[in-house]
Amino acid sequence: MKLHYIFLCAALVLILSGCSSKSRMNEAEFVTTVSDISLAINGERIFTYYEKNHQLAYDEGKSQFRVMDDDLNNFMVVTLSKMPGNVGDIVDASITYTTDDDILERAASFTVSRMDNDKCWLWNEKGKIGVVVTVLH
Repeated sequence: MKLHYIFLCAALVLILSGCSSKSRMNEAEFVTTVSDISLAINGERIFTYYEKNHQLAYDEGKSQFRVMDDDLNNFMVVTLSKMPGNVGDIVDASITYTTDDDILERAASFTVSRMDNDKCWLWNEKGKIGVVVTVLH
């Protein structure tokens, strides 16, 4: 009977550890699975740009990217310390974004994980924060 409890506990530990690791997106997953202008924190998509519902803005002088819905109720603002030029560059960024009931801010250093045309994938390993922004011309 004790052996059954040991196997049950071991199975629960494996199941729970598997669940927690899935929610923690890594850089490789972020770069290969996320293609939309968006913000992800701890593997959870917090904000995603949808062309029918959102507007994009870019301020070259401030190195600032803005995405907001048509009612200005939901938004994401990403301000970089400098515009990155290459994959591997490190830039400081402040991010302001909305949730269902709050306006939150994050500040961190990000590695440029991917650049494709005018899109840039930024990743912060410590906070598991991924941001995809695009330069508007």
